[in-house]
Amino acid sequence: MANLIDDFLNALASEMPRCDAERLGAERYGSPRLSAFELLGTKETTLSYVISDLLDPRGTHGQGTLFLNAMLRAIKQPEVHVRDAIRVQREFLTKHKRRIDILIETPNSLIGIENKPFAGQGESQLIDYHTDLVERAGDRRTPCLVFLSDSDPETAKNHTNILRFYDWGEDLPSLSGMLREVDGEIRSTRSRAFVKDFHDWIARHLGGEEMTDELEPYAEEVLARLKRRRDRKAIGAVMLASDSIRCEVIDEIGQHFWTILRKTYPDLEREEGELSVSIDVDKDSWAMRDPSWPKNCVLAIEAQKKGACDVIYGIQALKPGTPEAEREPNYVCHDREGFEEGLQDLANGSSSNWWPWYQSAPTSAWSQEFIARLLIETNGEIVEHDDVKKMTADMIRLAEIIHTSDC
Repeated sequence: MANLIDDFLNALASEMPRCDAERLGAERYGSPRLSAFELLGTKETTLSYVISDLLDPRGTHGQGTLFLNAMLRAIKQPEVHVRDAIRVQREFLTKHKRRIDILIETPNSLIGIENKPFAGQGESQLIDYHTDLVERAGDRRTPCLVFLSDSDPETAKNHTNILRFYDWGEDLPSLSGMLREVDGEIRSTRSRAFVKDFHDWIARHLGGEEMTDELEPYAEEVLARLKRRRDRKAIGAVMLASDSIRCEVIDEIGQHFWTILRKTYPDLEREEGELSVSIDVDKDSWAMRDPSWPKNCVLAIEAQKKGACDVIYGIQALKPGTPEAEREPNYVCHDREGFEEGLQDLANGSSSNWWPWYQSAPTSAWSQEFIARLLIETNGEIVEHDDVKKMTADMIRLAEIIHTSDC
């Protein structure tokens, strides 16, 4: 059996230069990974700009009411006409001094959209939004609060319309479903390409899909060998080990982070379990901490959904005086304010009650396809991959901010 596997892998390895050439050709002439959304990052404010422009009949897409009516149908509100007065605003300030991400005024509805792709929900946030919408709508219009998230609302559940980002097959509308619904009605070539990019971004970063078009030559080579009966047993053996290979590579990434940081912080401690185990469970942090850092302040990596989907990383330190702190008093970091100021200069980060700074991993779904990409694009030297190098640099900077704070 060992000889069969060796022969198969050796034969496959001999074809890698050709597959590499085909991949580079696809990159040069097709640029399958090029996307403005990948370059702009994953900040909520950036997403709100994109979504509000699509929902504005006067938006740069030039498609009038097409996208707005698709959303109105999804949330069961009356559709609008071309000549109707529509107003779309971002960061609308409520009387409670909160900001609704997007506010849409139509002749029949007053719609507030809270855009929450990653961050946690603030205390009474949705209740305050609903109250403000009811007061502003009056008797003439219907107030409608939309929670755009792949999580469920924690408050105002009976007054909130849930709109998912990704179509998870639930009995709930989704933004990705809306975009698919109207795809055939988009008349502008540029708008259609823009919407496709946005849909693919949602699928990759929020739905856990892996875009691997440029890697097809490698898959095709293996499929060609599946037709050879002598190679089938070896292919089966490799498939049996695929999940173990994925876990091994993920653990190698975790070991790399720890090893690099220990060069500066030799007393750095880490979770006893492996990274691969933690991120296969939703919201089970894999953490590292130096004893000199504030109590309950750690560098952490965590998946927001089980199966290593929506992987985020950053500083985890529970904010005092929050509902989460009341539920988990043993995890409160009372010195959090001492290092929060130093985090303001870091680009593309978000914050929540649990995380003073966090960011979505460059590839947010750590699936088998992602691990395959790491191995192929680096010839096996996974710590040299741009995704891993980006996270490593951020981890080093975050550790430095914590270590040099006044806590």
